[in-house]
Amino acid sequence: MKYFILELQSSYPNLNINPPSFKYISTIDIDNAYLFKGKSFVRSVAFLFRSIMNFDFDKIRIYFSVIFNRRKDPFDTYSFQFNLQNKYNLDVKYFYDKEFFKKIENIDHWIVGCLRIDPHISHASLSEVKEWLDIVKPKKAYLSHMTAHLDYKDTINYLDNRNYMPAYDGQILEL
Repeated sequence: MKYFILELQSSYPNLNINPPSFKYISTIDIDNAYLFKGKSFVRSVAFLFRSIMNFDFDKIRIYFSVIFNRRKDPFDTYSFQFNLQNKYNLDVKYFYDKEFFKKIENIDHWIVGCLRIDPHISHASLSEVKEWLDIVKPKKAYLSHMTAHLDYKDTINYLDNRNYMPAYDGQILEL
């Protein structure tokens, strides 16, 4: 595109073209947070029955390894994603379904991105995060990736829970 614009401008020197600007926004829509974890009894029995009928004993072995916490769920890629986000300084907005919130209810610690007060296409707003926190009810929550538009004290007052707080640069969490 850059070369095309330069070529046009060389033929038409008075032509002023502002090159288009593009922005990459990474978003992740999570419809099924886990392959095996959190599935209903009926779905689990159906999965096992289908696997037995197809003689797929590897899937059965993986299923029981996950259920008995001997192996991570194959869909559980959150630590991998988190490491990539840190390594490459990526800013990602996750779109969770309500089922995912039920699966992580009452977790010990939740680090959740919260860009600003106003809605944003690829970042969670303060009201979205508050809504999520009210559903998940983590024991502790840390809001990260906040802009200067979010005042520390105002944010704490809005969250109205002493265990929910803005994170800060260099913070070390005791887990």
